[in-house]
Amino acid sequence: MGSPVEYQEYLTLWAAIGNRMNQEADRTGREFTMLELSAVFLRQALDREPAEGEADTMARAYLADWDTCVGYLPGASEDARRAERPLPGRDCQQHQRHRADTYGMSLGNC
Repeated sequence: MGSPVEYQEYLTLWAAIGNRMNQEADRTGREFTMLELSAVFLRQALDREPAEGEADTMARAYLADWDTCVGYLPGASEDARRAERPLPGRDCQQHQRHRADTYGMSLGNC
């Protein structure tokens, strides 16, 4: 994406934007998606509008990195695996649309 932002600047900017968006969510009762957070972050980090797909790529990369530090409680991993599979009677695209509508993001593969 061509950002001149160093890693520490990235962390600081990401946290600041996330904190602002959390405050707004607390005030309005409207949650935001990782895709929205990524788009705001990229606008500021790149000093331009993100190109098509850049915010999605950023959100996927962030979640993949974050997920390396996540551990499941005993027994919860099977529930998580079930949530990743398409619901009965739905193909992968329908499943991803369901996840987008339900959770506010369309990340992950079926």
